[in-house]
Parts: sequence; C-alpha cells; structure tokens
Amino acid sequence: MKNQDGVVESSLDGLADAAKLTPDECRIGLEVLLAPDDGDSSGVEEGRRIRKVPGGWFVINHDMYRFSSAEKREFWRQQKAEQRARPKPRHKTTTASQKEIRHLKEFEEGKRTLDQLADNT
Repeated sequence: MKNQDGVVESSLDGLADAAKLTPDECRIGLEVLLAPDDGDSSGVEEGRRIRKVPGGWFVINHDMYRFSSAEKREFWRQQKAEQRARPKPRHKTTTASQKEIRHLKEFEEGKRTLDQLADNT
C-alpha cells in the first residue's frame, strides 16, 4: 500500500478495509506501530515503525526495505534471464490419443491382435 516515497495514503477506515480489519483493530495496530520499541535494533526514531503524516503514515525504514527489494528484484531478474538462455530439452512428451486407448482396450479384451495394433487400424 505504500507509495515509492514510503507513504501510505489512507484514512483509518480505508486502511482497515484494505487490511480486512475492523477500524478498532486497525487503530490498535497503528498505536503499536507508532509507539517506541525498546527491542528495536535499527536505532531509528526510538524503534517506531511508522510516523503520522498529513493524509496517512510514513514507513520509517522505507529506504532500507526499498533497496532490499530492488536488490532482490535484480537477483530474480538475472536468474530468470539465465534460465531463459539455457537450451531447451529436445524431447517431447506425447500422450495416447483416444483412438489408441480404445485400440489397447480392445486388445486387452481380445478383440484386436498385435498385428492390428501395429497397423493402428
């Protein structure tokens, strides 16, 4: 939901609806994310995860996650390019046609001979 600048532009009700929460559940979650966190290891803004801004909330460590995501996207882009560059297998898998299946069943039931199967008539 955040934009490229790390801002979630939404009202409380809109955010709650998008998150499939009640407005009260969303409010409680926002209070946790807005509060200082003693166990935070980033040391940024006393461990707060978001900050209230006009029209929504700013994700405080947005830049840290954004660069992480860009690196991951580049890694997977490169992996996919290498996969596409590999030679494709030359064998094809085939399946029996309905006619072939019917002929095999007829052979099993004794209605067809091996010669008739070889001719596929």
